[in-house]
Amino acid sequence: MKIVKPEIHMSIGESIVQTIKAKNRWNDTNIIITEGETYRFQSSGLWKDMYKTCDANGYTSTNILLHSTEWLRRFSTANWFALIGAIDHNKQSFFAIGNEATITIKKVGLFSCFANDVSFMYWNNSGEIQLAIKRLD
Repeated sequence: MKIVKPEIHMSIGESIVQTIKAKNRWNDTNIIITEGETYRFQSSGLWKDMYKTCDANGYTSTNILLHSTEWLRRFSTANWFALIGAIDHNKQSFFAIGNEATITIKKVGLFSCFANDVSFMYWNNSGEIQLAIKRLD
């Protein structure tokens, strides 16, 4: 039996903390965000890409192999293991969060997050980030 969590519609000034796991390809928050709303995201903690430990800002390519495969990252222009936000699992909605970001939302949908990695490489990820989400307006 699958447990369905209720959707969350945040009020102005409301804050919620979510755990974002590096191993999960998608970390659904059940938070519905709406076009025009502004949110502040602040993360803490560390996660690990096989042997490389980092925070939510991720890390840059440290060798030729990583550099040559940057285009395979789910969000190719963001660092390896940067915390990325998405709406409705839609690639066109991806935005970098890192350790801290303030974002005005451009569409309505379910907010989710992930560690920026190659789609088929989540098996070697570990750790988690605590993400504080606050609706500003």
